[in-house]
Amino acid sequence: MKVSSSDPSGRTLGAREFLGDQHIQRDYELLGEQLQARDPNLAARTRLVDPLIAHYHLRLGEVSEAQRAFRRIVQDPNRNDTATSCFCQ
Repeated sequence: MKVSSSDPSGRTLGAREFLGDQHIQRDYELLGEQLQARDPNLAARTRLVDPLIAHYHLRLGEVSEAQRAFRRIVQDPNRNDTATSCFCQ
């Protein structure tokens, strides 16, 4: 059973492969590029959270650690909300 794509870019998924974090991250990168090209203002307010960060900090961490990680994702250093949309996988 193969877990990761043989294409290191994460762009393709073989018939006998499972969807992995690298595929989701690559989709987020492509989505971010397209969003930036079409609507830079919306792109600036959208957070596409790396699957590893979402898994380790938001799912497995203590509640206080997860809250701090989430704030770092959606707030600037002055604790102003900078995101209107946040996607986590």
